[in-house]
Amino acid sequence: MKLYGKLLISMATAGALALAALAVTMNWRLGQGFVDFVNAADAERLPPIALSLTEHYIEHGDWETLRDDNSVWRSILVRARDIDEAEDRVDPEWEQRQRATRHRQSDPWSPLWPRLVVFTPELEVVVGRFEYADTGRHRAVTVGGQTVGWVGMHEVSQVNSRVAEAFLADQRQGLLWASLAMAIMLVISAAVLARAWTRPIERIGKATRRLAGGDFSARVGRSGKDEIGELARDIDFLAHSLAEADAARKRWMADTAHELRTPLAVLKGELEALQDGIRPFDRDAVASLHAETQHLGALIEELRELALADVGALDYRMETVDLAELVRDCLDANAGRLRQHPLTVVADMPPQPVLVQGDARRLRQLLENLLENSLRYTDPDGRLELQLSQHQDRVELTVDDSPPGVPEQALPTLFDPFTRADAARSRAKGGSGLGLAICQRIAEAHGGSIVASASALGGLRMALVLPTREPHRP
Repeated sequence: MKLYGKLLISMATAGALALAALAVTMNWRLGQGFVDFVNAADAERLPPIALSLTEHYIEHGDWETLRDDNSVWRSILVRARDIDEAEDRVDPEWEQRQRATRHRQSDPWSPLWPRLVVFTPELEVVVGRFEYADTGRHRAVTVGGQTVGWVGMHEVSQVNSRVAEAFLADQRQGLLWASLAMAIMLVISAAVLARAWTRPIERIGKATRRLAGGDFSARVGRSGKDEIGELARDIDFLAHSLAEADAARKRWMADTAHELRTPLAVLKGELEALQDGIRPFDRDAVASLHAETQHLGALIEELRELALADVGALDYRMETVDLAELVRDCLDANAGRLRQHPLTVVADMPPQPVLVQGDARRLRQLLENLLENSLRYTDPDGRLELQLSQHQDRVELTVDDSPPGVPEQALPTLFDPFTRADAARSRAKGGSGLGLAICQRIAEAHGGSIVASASALGGLRMALVLPTREPHRP
């Protein structure tokens, strides 16, 4: 069964159970409430009865006449009814006609009077057939502020009259129709809500199936602000990331094939020239072939290192490294090439050690790549400035060189593999376009970062930031 059907059945079942419980409770409360209403309405007769009993006590001085003669009790009730209705009627002629009619009737308040009981102050029964404990409502009979008796009423537990039964049946029928209407509305609401909840889930399912099939253009689209909407946005972000990764993978494969094809084409041309006798097989030919194979080998090694760095498989041996000493060693090792270019080198190094946690071999590789980048792409008679500064929780090394620079729009992609900003920084200068990408991977593996920007010298600035503490490695 699909999720829509499960949600519909679950919500409809839960709603039906709640509705059934509500209907049963309402039906019980309807009957009980009607009984309570009848008892409360009958209890409103007690004050005029108590007043009529007060008049009788004042007239006779005790309850003996009431105890011996049932007609006296009836007359007291008739008088109480007159008192009760006199409070609601102000027409004297109407009241006189009603009083004459009531005197001819045998039983005033016929459903009520068998449940009335008169008690002495000591709670002994004077008139009636119920004990004090069996009467739920009472009214004191007072004369001169003194209680001379009590009148009580026995409460009914059910109403056995045709009018009451007809009333209750009509109310229960109305409750039944209302419950049926609510059940229909409940099913419709459950269907609408189930559809509203499952529709975005269906869109998510379709999008994920397309992503699994390799269609990275799939998007969920419209989404709400709830958890399902957040999931839809996450799926769209994942699809966007997969699309970018797929495009980068295809670009990587194309660039790799292009970079490998160039030295192979040169080698092939050299070998064919030797085979055809166009070029003599001498020391110069061997040197040319050796240079191309060296370039091809270096390119393959850089590709291997970059691939290992991308999957986190490059080996790192973390230890305490003096970065200032490492920079000076790199400059000393490349001093001859720097003078031959020539480049004026200015190094601003602090006299004290600048300690970081890192792999000395990989950090030296990063520094060598940065120096190689400046050597290859900086015009002769240029300038190279290095500045190392230490802060509380990080160290920063900046490498600035003189023209040519890099266009501003090319700076964000400068660390992508095989990226070359312009002709001035092309493969003709000997670069493969992988050095800076490897530098970025090494910096990130040390918990740091490297950023390219325009230099004040007119060329390129590389800013390497490394933490002074040991980076967390999985």
